[in-house]
Amino acid sequence: MTMVFFARKVSAEPLGRAIVEAIRFKDGIARAAGDSFSLPTDDGCRDELDRCQRLIREHMGSDSVVGQCLDAGVVVHHGSLPQPVRLGLERVVRRGAVRLVVATTTLAQGVNFPIRTVIVHSLDHGQGERVSPMDFWNICGRAGRGMKENEGQVLFFVNDSFKEWEETKTPAFRRQPDGWKRSKWEAWRGEQGRARSVYVSAYGNYEVQSALLSLLRKVVDLWRMTHPAVQVDELCDALANHKLDLFGVEDGVDLENLLSTFDGLTLALTEGVDADEVPPELFEDLLGRSLAFLQLRSDQERRAASRIFAARLQNLSSRHPTAATRQLFYRLGLPLRDCERVDAATDHLLDLFLRAEGFSTWDVGERATLLASVADFLFQLDELTPSGELPPCWRRLIGLWISGQNPTQISQDAEVVACDMDAQAVSRRIDDVCWYRLPWGYNMLSIHLKHAAEGAQCALPPVCDYFSSLVKYGVHEPVACWLLSLGVQSRIAALRGAELVGTDVPDPKALLEWLLAGGLDTLRMRGLDRESLLAIESAVASYGGEVRRSSRPYTRIPLPSDSTTASLRGGTRLLLQRIDHDRSGTFRVLTLDGTLVGDYTLEQPDEVLWTMLETPELVSAVVQPLAGDGSSRSLEVLVTAV
Repeated sequence: MTMVFFARKVSAEPLGRAIVEAIRFKDGIARAAGDSFSLPTDDGCRDELDRCQRLIREHMGSDSVVGQCLDAGVVVHHGSLPQPVRLGLERVVRRGAVRLVVATTTLAQGVNFPIRTVIVHSLDHGQGERVSPMDFWNICGRAGRGMKENEGQVLFFVNDSFKEWEETKTPAFRRQPDGWKRSKWEAWRGEQGRARSVYVSAYGNYEVQSALLSLLRKVVDLWRMTHPAVQVDELCDALANHKLDLFGVEDGVDLENLLSTFDGLTLALTEGVDADEVPPELFEDLLGRSLAFLQLRSDQERRAASRIFAARLQNLSSRHPTAATRQLFYRLGLPLRDCERVDAATDHLLDLFLRAEGFSTWDVGERATLLASVADFLFQLDELTPSGELPPCWRRLIGLWISGQNPTQISQDAEVVACDMDAQAVSRRIDDVCWYRLPWGYNMLSIHLKHAAEGAQCALPPVCDYFSSLVKYGVHEPVACWLLSLGVQSRIAALRGAELVGTDVPDPKALLEWLLAGGLDTLRMRGLDRESLLAIESAVASYGGEVRRSSRPYTRIPLPSDSTTASLRGGTRLLLQRIDHDRSGTFRVLTLDGTLVGDYTLEQPDEVLWTMLETPELVSAVVQPLAGDGSSRSLEVLVTAV
């Protein structure tokens, strides 16, 4: 298997599209000569490939570049993919089902994959930033991993063509004299060569940087912009009294945000201190054991840094004088400014969460309204601000998402159409908001508000623990979340399963007990797909449980071997529906896509089957050959005693 690495995720899908076009072009030439061309895939992994395609269609729509690439035998993997799709593609790669992977650091730094060759196409993140030497060697380390390949190779792609380099420049640049342009090109080539040498020579010499020390140095750099000769006393006074106007200004740097993150890391140092006032000698000891202090070069630097940290802690203690408040902020895991916003809004947020007491009686719209009301607050936090401007229909998106609709279906909603969002745009927004920001935010608030509820002598409704899972998985029932965590791949199947389980299962443990006590048979006979059933049964077994099966054997219904039934392969899933009104025993057989197989009449009554067919819902069936005559067919209807 070969992996092509791109530093910029925006380049991954365009390259995948170009590869697909090249494959089609080469196949066209081959077909003209009476042959064909395609990238090899492992037919033994066809189930895994099909499963991944279903995930792509569900989460990205039916016309995504990622799906087209997988059809062509190419995996395109980057950080903007919905998490279920990313995990599905990783399973495909791990199985060795394809031979070509286009990836960014999200896969390049992952666990072992059967990759023999890594082609490093580019190391530029954009805006002048490059992949770090440590990340570079992590990428190279994907080739020839132990227990996967016996050897590996790394190819560093070098495109130093003058013509292609010139085409990346502005028209004004291209009009310059050829000699001048070539001198610039030579300088660029030299710089690229030196950069490659740095990556190679940096192997084993890359030092992990303390985040706290990096922030400290940035604060000092901003101070130097207005005070070239740093006076530590003046800097400490400015930090202790929050005199931000004395610092310099740098494009793209928000000093308030920077200090908010700095303060959060400083809080982490004192998290275990229960006293309202942190003793100076204790703070010195805590600071002295930090990575930041270990990486300072001299005692003079350590003394100066200690005074700066102490000054900022003084500011923190003046604003938040109690240890309980500071420990609360630490638990939130947010920059200090966001922690202060959460603290100020606690009463309002607690009221919202307490409204969820009636969650089980609400329809999908009412549930989405509550989740969106909480999201309104979360999006005001610096750490959870969505990427780009939120579309006016974002609340509608959340409602459609938790109803089980996929991005293609959501993009056809009138309100979403009015926002000019196609399936790809919907998928990106869901990934950013529903998979990343909101789950983190809901979980953080749930932890915080449990403490607030205890102080108010009340308790949060249990469903509040599952807000993050509901919006992440895209379902509106907690039971559906639990089924998805057991391995059910389809959100629609999980919601259907939740409907069958009912509201008497209050938590995952109770669901497990229900499944062990025969609930799996209930899901089976009501038509839950075979893949989901196998996943649930496997998960139940992993917990040490043994599924109790019905004592009644499956009902077999022989069908005549005609041109239609003869074409049905073993394992084909069908649907049965009772259509008689005079109890004559007539029923209809359909394929899963609704195509009519035929109408048939039972020669002998089967009361169990007939009781099942009394319901308005369709009953699932599986085609199996009858013993003896291989040309005959029968339906194995999955029913249990009632």
